[in-house]
Amino acid sequence: MLDIRELEIDVALIVAYASDEDAIMIRVSERGEVSWLSNYCAIGSGDNIATAILCQEDYDEGMPLMDCLTRLYSAKLASEKDPYVGSNTYFGVLTKDGRAFDLSDEGIKIVKQRSRRIRFPSKIPFKDNYLEELTE
Repeated sequence: MLDIRELEIDVALIVAYASDEDAIMIRVSERGEVSWLSNYCAIGSGDNIATAILCQEDYDEGMPLMDCLTRLYSAKLASEKDPYVGSNTYFGVLTKDGRAFDLSDEGIKIVKQRSRRIRFPSKIPFKDNYLEELTE
């Protein structure tokens, strides 16, 4: 008999619930692995890239909503380096009291203006004194 832990469901899910106490985020991987997360999560082919960007700054529980959305969108932009991640983005907000919202066109405009693509520094000229030869 097939063990349920070995069942591949071929879809990744984020299950979010907001209550009076705490928000709950559960990530279900394509392989059926379940993770309980407390700060952020990403799914899809670009999830590793997005997570690497999100973990660069400590999570702040009191972060204003627009700052949070800007961080998320910056991570989403970085994840577009994966060839299977498209450019379409949906902004949805679930509040602790259970209300759901779409971000307005004006809100999307602000988030996109404030978000940044991750860039490496411009080319740095190499000088011989930047290296020291190892000796035994």
